[in-house]
Amino acid sequence: MFEKEILQPVMANLERFSERNAFCIENKFYTYDDFSNAIKKIRGLLQFREIKGRNIGLVTNNDLETYASIFALWIEGYSYVPLHINQPIDRCYNIIEQVGITTILDSSKHSRYEKSMLISTNEKEYINSDFTIKQHVTDSDLAYILFTSGSTGIPKGVTISRGNIAAFINSFWATGIQINENDRCLQCFDLTFDVSVQCYLSALIKGACVFTVPYMEGKYLYVAGLMEEYGLSFAVMAPSMLRYMQPFFEQIDMTKLKSCILTAEACPKKLLEQIYTYNSHIQLFDFYGPTEATIYCTYYKLSNSNSNKELNGIISIGKTLKNVSSIILRENDIECECNEKGELCITGLQVTPGYWNNSEKNISSFFEREYAGSLMRFYRTGDLCYKDEDGDIMYSGRIDNQVKIQGYRIELGEIENALVMQPEISNAVVRINTEKKDLPIEAVVEIAKINSQEKDAILAQSRKLIKSLECVNVEFEQILDRTNYKYDFAKRDEIALISVLHGLIKVGCLYNGCTLEEIINSEKVAPKYRWLLSRWVKVLEEKGYILKTEDEKYSIVKCYSDEEYSYLMNDVFENWVEEYGDINLMSYIKDNAVQLQGILEGNIDPVGVLYPEGSTKYTEALYVTSSVAKIINNYYCHFILEYIKNNSDRKIRILEIGAGTAATAKPIIQALGDTDYEYYFTDITKYFFPAAKNFFKDNHRVVLRQFNVDEDYKKQGFQPNYFDIVIGAYVLENVKDIKKSINIIKELVAPQGYLLFSEPVRNEPWILASQALMMTEPEDDIRKDTFFIPPSGWIDVLDTCDITSSTNTFPEEESSLYNLGAVLFIKQFKTNTCLVNREKIKDNILRYIPEYMMPSSMIYLNDFPLSLNGKIDSKKLFTYVPEIVNDKIGISDKSGIQSELEKNIQEVWKEILEIDQLGAEDNFYDHGADSLIMAQAVTKIREKLRIEIPFESLLREMINTPTVHGCAEYISKHRVHNIKDKEEELPLFFVKEFNETSNVDRVRILVHGALGTVENYSDLGNALSKQNIGRVVAFGIADYTKYMQIDTKNLLSTLASQYVKYIYEKGWKNIQLIGYSFSGSIIIEMARMLMEQNVNVDNVVIIEGGSIPINIKSSIIIELLFLDSMGISETVLGISQVGILKAVFEAVKEQGLPSVDDNTLLSILQNDIDKEKMVELIKRGESERWEMYQKFSDSKNSLKALFGIYRKSFEALQTLPDIYFGDVTYCSVKEREGAYESFDEITIKWEDILLGNIKQEMINGNHYNCITEKNAEKVATLLMHELGVSQIEQVNDLVTDYKEEAITEKFLIENDLFIQFALYKRKESILYAMICFMKSKDIFADDNTEYTFDEMKEKLNIAPKNEKILLRWLRNLKAYGIIQATNNRYRLCLHITEEQFEETWSKMLALWNGKLCSELGNEYLLNNIKKLSELFSGHVNPTHLLFPEGKFDYANALYKETFVFKFLNNLVLKSLKMVEQSNGKLEILELGAGTGSTTDAVLELIKENNKVTYFYTDISQFFLKEAQRRYADIDNILYSQLNIDDLNFDSKVDIIIANGVLNNAKHIDSTFEKMINLVRPGGKIFIIEQVAESLEILVSQVFMMEDIDNSTESETFRSVEEWKRIFNNDRIEKVEVYPDMHFIEQRLFIISCN
Repeated sequence: MFEKEILQPVMANLERFSERNAFCIENKFYTYDDFSNAIKKIRGLLQFREIKGRNIGLVTNNDLETYASIFALWIEGYSYVPLHINQPIDRCYNIIEQVGITTILDSSKHSRYEKSMLISTNEKEYINSDFTIKQHVTDSDLAYILFTSGSTGIPKGVTISRGNIAAFINSFWATGIQINENDRCLQCFDLTFDVSVQCYLSALIKGACVFTVPYMEGKYLYVAGLMEEYGLSFAVMAPSMLRYMQPFFEQIDMTKLKSCILTAEACPKKLLEQIYTYNSHIQLFDFYGPTEATIYCTYYKLSNSNSNKELNGIISIGKTLKNVSSIILRENDIECECNEKGELCITGLQVTPGYWNNSEKNISSFFEREYAGSLMRFYRTGDLCYKDEDGDIMYSGRIDNQVKIQGYRIELGEIENALVMQPEISNAVVRINTEKKDLPIEAVVEIAKINSQEKDAILAQSRKLIKSLECVNVEFEQILDRTNYKYDFAKRDEIALISVLHGLIKVGCLYNGCTLEEIINSEKVAPKYRWLLSRWVKVLEEKGYILKTEDEKYSIVKCYSDEEYSYLMNDVFENWVEEYGDINLMSYIKDNAVQLQGILEGNIDPVGVLYPEGSTKYTEALYVTSSVAKIINNYYCHFILEYIKNNSDRKIRILEIGAGTAATAKPIIQALGDTDYEYYFTDITKYFFPAAKNFFKDNHRVVLRQFNVDEDYKKQGFQPNYFDIVIGAYVLENVKDIKKSINIIKELVAPQGYLLFSEPVRNEPWILASQALMMTEPEDDIRKDTFFIPPSGWIDVLDTCDITSSTNTFPEEESSLYNLGAVLFIKQFKTNTCLVNREKIKDNILRYIPEYMMPSSMIYLNDFPLSLNGKIDSKKLFTYVPEIVNDKIGISDKSGIQSELEKNIQEVWKEILEIDQLGAEDNFYDHGADSLIMAQAVTKIREKLRIEIPFESLLREMINTPTVHGCAEYISKHRVHNIKDKEEELPLFFVKEFNETSNVDRVRILVHGALGTVENYSDLGNALSKQNIGRVVAFGIADYTKYMQIDTKNLLSTLASQYVKYIYEKGWKNIQLIGYSFSGSIIIEMARMLMEQNVNVDNVVIIEGGSIPINIKSSIIIELLFLDSMGISETVLGISQVGILKAVFEAVKEQGLPSVDDNTLLSILQNDIDKEKMVELIKRGESERWEMYQKFSDSKNSLKALFGIYRKSFEALQTLPDIYFGDVTYCSVKEREGAYESFDEITIKWEDILLGNIKQEMINGNHYNCITEKNAEKVATLLMHELGVSQIEQVNDLVTDYKEEAITEKFLIENDLFIQFALYKRKESILYAMICFMKSKDIFADDNTEYTFDEMKEKLNIAPKNEKILLRWLRNLKAYGIIQATNNRYRLCLHITEEQFEETWSKMLALWNGKLCSELGNEYLLNNIKKLSELFSGHVNPTHLLFPEGKFDYANALYKETFVFKFLNNLVLKSLKMVEQSNGKLEILELGAGTGSTTDAVLELIKENNKVTYFYTDISQFFLKEAQRRYADIDNILYSQLNIDDLNFDSKVDIIIANGVLNNAKHIDSTFEKMINLVRPGGKIFIIEQVAESLEILVSQVFMMEDIDNSTESETFRSVEEWKRIFNNDRIEKVEVYPDMHFIEQRLFIISCN
């Protein structure tokens, strides 16, 4: 079968399609004839070598030789074992050892393997003229062995036989997939991954062309480029790769993709919708299969409708392939019924023979079973599936992903589906974290992208938001314009510079005749300040205080006496006005000036100057009251408030970096008011936290956290995409590496979120003389010669970091406020990504899954990391889970304090001892306590905790155990003892269970009302139980006799102690306490007692509770309150006046009455008749009244008996509960009516008793119905939220700044994905320009007309010398699939409009300008495109376009300012320096120096070393004269006119440099020979050349090139291999080529001569 299905078809195609393309590898095409020759060559190498064994190692390079090796091995009867080129060598040698490999095929130039076992497939050629297939090989022999990761860490090998592959190919064609010789098929998988076999085999069997993808991260970009350039028609991809490509679907013509297989991962339904949107006719397949099944074993044909079967959002994997059968087994290998889940097991011709030398694994993974009348061998896939009624297999996940947590069986796939159902989430991965004790469910989700229209709307809203800041400008401009600020600030700056000058002079590092080197290396200055010196010198020189002479020495020009200096200082003080802020700002500058010498010498700490004797007067003056601080803080506040207006429906999360003295935080938090927000107050040091705790002690929304923006945020407990706004006031200029820190901040900022930061934007003298002394030396190059970066520098960094939006600044340079020297920068990040409302998403997710399945943590990522095969890299995913959970936390120390009781005791002691930290086991005496202090502490503890322990007892215990823990333990035991003393023989209460569960990890407790019943909780209890986030119980009174016997004053505490004892004995933990009305008081007591027993109280919620502050002596008033609660109106009294109770309580409130009696009741009645009736009722007595009331009641219970219970409870509310230090949520109803309309206003809400945070919530309904029916559902949702349950980019941006003077290989590596995409967009824009130009000349005006070359030549009026340029145009347009050619007639395939060109050009500019080149480079290209007609006809001199009016601006942009030439020229400089160090004297000859781009790059070497002689040569006097003018002050540059074709130079040199010159020689080989002869032995030749066709050159510089070396329409530029052939000379020792990156079209060749 193998020979028939595989080898014979491919061998036939080698001959049949010999001239057609078989492969496109890194944009180079290879025909079937090329492939045939490569197979023959390698087969000859195999036959020449004596090989032991049948399994051959194959290094999986992405080249023709590797693919040819596979077929050569198969023809010879061998199997191959792929060895990945990028995997650790130890892993590869482990595979070699396991299999016993003795021979390895490797096409690498420099192999990693021993020569003795190596066959190099890229060198020697042994041609075997035929393809005779070895006859002794059978289908049972192996075709390959693939090694996958083993659970033990050792790779496990899966053997695949020839018969397996043959059966698979036979099955594959049976699915109906159609491929023919005209198809362009994608192969994007590593050859170590089994899907790669299908990708190349199916194409080659049908004679199609295989487009491969190199080994790289971000393969999706390369694939997008292939689809865009070549119009691929058949593809196989992992869903993750397609999802990454989704943003490019609009740019790629997806309609050319006829068929696509989705495999290697579960296929999400969401993805199909996106694909079909851009290609409604595409044929999609979902293929599934483990490696052990030979690539695939099932398939499902998808349709563009809603009929596709899915489970949990995952598409069905369909039915088994032709040569595969399957069964699904549950426990004990019992076959499952229809729709019953179990493990999928497969059998058939495709199933592997087994694992290589792994009997244990084979036994556990394979089994035999009767099936279809035969004994069949099955493989256990480990996948959880079921078959539906149609026989389609539904994939549910891995068996090991089905787990039990808290008694619940959970399928992670179901959770993942619930997550991706949210429109904001495009993908999700869920895991059980087995490394944590509580086995939490953790999720990482990928945030969905938005379309261009949505993005435009976001940017428009952002512009409106930013524009609103202009009102701040107006206000402060008016204030500032009333002053003489320019003069006063200039004097201030003068004082500051004189201070610096005097300080340097006094230290002794600045004096007349000193050099910069002597200044900056002065040992008189402490090392940590020396980095400041060069910058200070630069500023002093710029301002004219010192002068640098011709001999590089400094002289002091301006110097002031102490009297003059004192006069200037006093002048500034006298003219200081209120508008500038606090005069202490000048005092701070003065203090630094006075002490500068001591600071520089290291004797005085500048921090001490900022905080004199601990005072904050200077920080207040700097950051609060100064004019610039006021303006910037107004910007912050105004922006945040406007932002909140647009986002009022969600919680806003704000992070302040370097919050320090809270100068920025305080006005912002004050402005935020009651907004729903979280404010993370962070600083690199905890020094500022004690003061911040004091500022924000009553604000639970403020979280204090230590944070260093220079370090990994994940290790500091922060999540990506978490903060809506990040603030940094004067912080970022002091980070180590600005670009790195900006990228860290970008990751922290949520989608569409903002970074707001303020910075000085010039070297403000007053800062240089003060705060600069506390700055650290920057580690980046941005601040190499300056203290502060100008706005343009910051904007460049920010907009390079995120290209989806532009940076804004306030104030603008035109504003007078700009003169203050500080600017606010506003940068919006991730405007191409969905807004994330975490709380709303959480609520929506809970519509699909129960609470116990909700992930405990959810990390939001912009993009999932992918493996090299385009699959999600699960290992990397969960590295984003913070090492410290970044939930909202308060201020806590790590001192061992555990309980609320311990915390209270600790606070007392910290206050008495005046210390910030005190551990649970710290000895009080060690911190300065004595007997008197002990007594003082006992008094305060008894008062704070309201405990009844005798003073002497507690004092004695504290003296004996002087620790927080010891004291707490004693008090706790005392309280438990009291609880036991109050035990009853018979149960006082009962416990009602609302849901049957054994889960006690969380218990939600409802406590009865005044009547002791729990019936009113029926709706609420049921609603809570449906949430499935813990046991729901209610405490009710069982024995009312015992209830009535309890002393009223002790009722609340007694009930609480009984309930706490029950909870404690049951072992319940994580308690939510819910009290309604009367029981609000009880649960406060319960919460306090539970915390003292170290039982965690998650949450305390009080609904309509309160204590009664007045003594109600009138029985009728209490009766009316009771009747109101029973639904009986006060009209039963027969009184005509309406609202009696309301009037009573209004009188209490207005008159401040301490008590009310019957006289109070009579006084509020307004007519005499009502008063008489009331007097009569009072006289009748209670018994008669209750008989009357009972008539109006539907209750069968005695109202009088119930009233007795009610009255006792009511009177108990006059006793205040004990102090509680925890947080409480207090719910009030929106509707006030009946008795409670005014009664509520006089109740005590315990503001003085609840010392924690009190969160106010409004709920629907009135006092009585707020927890019933529909209202109960909403309250239940609120209670769930209070538990904290709901608080659970496309192209990579440049990560390195292109504008650096010296670009390294690191830049190319870090930015390779960005660069590749930018290159693709540039090619696209130029191809579009070509077509639009030709259309303007009536060529390709429509899609049907064909044109010959002569017809086009005539229409374009081409000069003869430019005809070959048109041929090269046509060749490229054809190669990129834009035109077709049949019999030398050309027809347009791709319709392109002028609008499309303009849009594409605009997108290209956004990627290139200021990022990869200067704007002038693209301006030059566009000018050429506009002049193409004149260029082709020869009516315009192309040189004039490059040098308009003789200017070099465009030339410099092309040859000096592009990222490629910066990199290559930097390499030349580095290499020359190495040569210089070893040689000393050096003579360098530059050929065709032209504009001097390379000369400029090596200029520092020429200037620094007078032993270097540099010969600057060119054929043009124009360039020579310009160079002589430019380098006039450099003596060791000599100039000479030299023609590269003659190369008549008088002497030999050490180095020759030729940048873009050799390719223009008429006879390259002979010219290079002459160059070698000019180089001394051991010398070097540096040659920079284009090594691939350049589309941008084809519309510009190509018109300046000569027709050389008889070149035809083929590429003018030689490949790397062609250049190496030219350099193959006996005088050449070695040739080094840089860089080794396929997407770079230029190379530097460093040629070493012997």
